[in-house]
Amino acid sequence: MAKVRLLQSMAGIGFSNSVGDIVEINDPDALQRYVERGIAEIVEEKKVEKATKQVVEKKTAVKE
Repeated sequence: MAKVRLLQSMAGIGFSNSVGDIVEINDPDALQRYVERGIAEIVEEKKVEKATKQVVEKKTAVKE
């Protein structure tokens, strides 16, 4: 499954997409045709950076 950004509007029975919409295409042949004909461009997924809290070890003083 690849995500593409449409460069042209498309509509059909049960769907309507505008220029700039990002859609998923399951068929590799259709994906190749869309890109070759300038209908869409492949969108690479960006990795999301997650913020994590650094855990600090608590040290307690021990009296001997």
